[in-house]
This record gives sequence, C-alpha cells and structure tokens, in this order.
Amino acid sequence: MATKKKGNIQVFAKNIRGTANGGILEESKYTRNISGGRHVQNGLAGGVNNDVNKERSLVEETRVKNIESLDKFEEGSANDGSGINKKEGILYGKTYRFKVKEYTNGEPRNPNSIRWAIEYIDPETGRKVENILTNKDYRGIELNVNFTSHECCGGNLEVRAYIENPEIEGKLPVFMHNRFRWFDRKILENQVEQRRDKPYLADQNDTPTCGMAAILYILAKKDFEKYKNFVLTLHRTGIGICNNYKVDVDESKHLLEMNPVTNTKYPSNPNKMPYADWIPFSCMRDKENEMKDFDGENDEVFDGSTLPRELSKLMSDVLNFTSVTDNTNVVFTKGALPWDGEDSSSREVAKMQELYLDGYTVCMLINANMLSNKKSGVFTPIEHWIVFEGVIGGTITPDVYDFEVFTWGEIRKVIINPSVFSTNFYGYVYGK
Repeated sequence: MATKKKGNIQVFAKNIRGTANGGILEESKYTRNISGGRHVQNGLAGGVNNDVNKERSLVEETRVKNIESLDKFEEGSANDGSGINKKEGILYGKTYRFKVKEYTNGEPRNPNSIRWAIEYIDPETGRKVENILTNKDYRGIELNVNFTSHECCGGNLEVRAYIENPEIEGKLPVFMHNRFRWFDRKILENQVEQRRDKPYLADQNDTPTCGMAAILYILAKKDFEKYKNFVLTLHRTGIGICNNYKVDVDESKHLLEMNPVTNTKYPSNPNKMPYADWIPFSCMRDKENEMKDFDGENDEVFDGSTLPRELSKLMSDVLNFTSVTDNTNVVFTKGALPWDGEDSSSREVAKMQELYLDGYTVCMLINANMLSNKKSGVFTPIEHWIVFEGVIGGTITPDVYDFEVFTWGEIRKVIINPSVFSTNFYGYVYGK
C-alpha cells in the first residue's frame, strides 16, 4: 500500500502466583471491594474462617512497619502529556519479590504470622479492590507475585504485609505500566478524543497500513464510543475487542518494545505518527499477517499491504457490516483496457456514488498517482486504500471527475480527468 508516509476481583486473585517461605501461592480465598459490599471468606458469603480468627487472637506484639521490593522496577511513560518523562513501575506478566524490611518491635517469633495483601485501584472506575491472601502458603517475610491481571494495567497498586491490620501496617505503593508502556496515556487520550469530531485525522504516516486506517476512520465516524474503547483498552491491557474482532498483543509481543521517543524507525514523516493510530494499526496489521511479523517501522513496505479479501473481512468483523462486496482487480486496472469501453470510468464513479447515497461505505483500491493527478501505465501496481466520500456537487461530468475521499489524515478533493482515473483505479470494496 502507498506510504505517505474488569474482569472482576476473582480474576485478580487467581492470577496472583508466587512463593512465600518456599510454598507455592494458590489463589486468594478472601477478597473484598473497598468501595462497598460484603466480605467473602473462603468463597462463602458471610462465612467465618475459624483458623484465621484463632490466629488473630494469638498475634505478636510487633507489627510490620515497612516493606521493600527486591527487584528493580522498569521505566515507562509518566503518562502526563510530556511524551518524554519516565516513571518506574512493574510489568504485566512479570514476577516481583517483596520482603518485610522493618518491624515496630523487632522480628515476630513466628514468621508465618506475617500475611500479605494487595490493593489496586481500577483505572477505569476508580474502584478500590483489596485482595487479602489468606492461604497459609502466602505467609512469611517474603512474597513473590506474578502480576497477570489485565485489570491492574495502568493503575496504582499497594502491596501490604501485616500481622494484625492490613490497613495500618507495612505498605508499598506500586504503579503497573500500561501494556504499551512507552506511549503516553494522556497524549493518546487527547488524540482519541480529537477523532470524535474529526475521525479523518487517522493517519498511517510512513507505514503501509492504509487498509487499517480506512477501517478505523470508518469506525470512529460511525460509532465513536466503540472506537474509543477499542483503542484505549488495547493500549492499557493489550487486548482490544470491537464487535466480532479481537486483538491480543500477547500474540504480537514484539510490538510492545516500540518506543516512539527513542526509536529512530518510529514513523515520523513529517511528524510523529499519532499514538492513536500506530497502536491499533500495527496490532491489526500484525494479526492479519500470515507469514511475517509487522513491526510498525518506517521502512516496511509489503509487510503491511492489505488485500481486498482482508479488507472485506475487517469490514465484517470490526465494523459489523452484514453486507460486504468485493469489486476489485488486483492485476489490471479497471477502465484502462480496450474491452472496458470508453465510458467505463464514468460508470464506475456513478456506481460508487449510487452506493454512497444508498448508505454503503465504499473503499477504493488505487495507485496513489490518482491523488497527484498523474496518469499511470496499465501495469501500475495497487498500493493504496482510500474511502470514497461522494461526488462534489452530486453531478458526474464526462470530462472531469471531482469527488472527495478520506486519505492520510484528511478529507481530500480529487479533481481528475478520466484517463488519470482509469489508469490508477483497481475497483472497490463496499459494505454496510
């Protein structure tokens, strides 16, 4: 293509794994919602855990004062809109070790009297959830935790160690990075919000992801809330779902290494590719690639090409179109061959206009010379998807075609003669 270049508390509990005093951590049997609701002990609402209560009556006089992490946290975006600041945090899917550092009155006689808990704030709802690890294998001066809850990504956590009261004893604030940790969340949110009124800002920049740009432009235009949820959730959790389409970055982990601040191959012609475009375009393109990874860098040409059958599939899955038709050629242009007839181009434009007025979305497959009003040869390759936005004035003339299209972050007027059109036109896919 042309290159212009939440889950719930239970899930959280089940995903915490590690060791304490050599034991294997099982899932927590005690979770509670700080914002309200009943405690649940050992899976029974209102039940009583007699073992825990007995131990509470035999607590040591000392208490946990401070805890520490035995592992270095990783850098990521500060998510403050600066685009360059970094902050330390933990990564999804990585194990970290925590240890009691200090007590109020010396070490306890029984190290297993030390319990652990983890509280997190849901980044989307602001709801606090506390996960108290009551299984005996969670006891001791050390705790290993493998953070594999998508709910916690992009949020603030608090690791707690305590003997009597988790609310007032040892606490260690921890930030868990978004899955795309180098992409500033505030910048991303601003870019997404801009597309509420200007969905055409979708820009592939120096990547051959025009097919993905067309799909996300259409999505933002027709259902902004679904578009917004898809992009922001993909950035935070690594999973994006829209209608019948799902992207999971665990299948494209190499994309998580992209740092738009330091990587010289990040698309930047002439300005940096918007985060709101790079993240979904790259994830979708890599998902659709069958043979080779797509890295989202500025030197990829064919790795990002979108074939008509792929665009048709995305129209059905992402946009939830129930009627999709492929009317393209991938070898010869439409209208340039002798048997096409002299008025074939005007018929094609008229048909696209008819479909457009009937509520269909029309994606044109062209050579980008059309956008520069340049005539091409018969064997000029296909390279670019654009979205047809109607004939200017609504009238088709035989000598000059003038219509509007979405391409490269704008709505552009195309005013060309039939020969330029026919030598750059490979048909279209339409649906609704």
